[in-house]
Amino acid sequence: MEGFQVVTMEQVVGDADTFVSTTGHKDIITVEYMQWVKNNAIVGTIEHFDNEIGMAGLEAIEGIKVENVKPQMQRHRRVYTIATAR
Repeated sequence: MEGFQVVTMEQVVGDADTFVSTTGHKDIITVEYMQWVKNNAIVGTIEHFDNEIGMAGLEAIEGIKVENVKPQMQRHRRVYTIATAR
């Protein structure tokens, strides 16, 4: 990652506008993190499945409304997710 600043989610969760997971591992961007992101932040994954992002936990929060913006992109009250499993 030479030339890039590598930080933890805890360091930037309230400041960044876009979060993209590329690890292929489960539960990288959790619902706990998504509760602290900025309004209208974009959260996504480049993997084939949405298990890197806590979609089930996000959709289980009372008051969260899922709005389909376009295929595989939803708005959840204040967070845009690009993570629908294919």
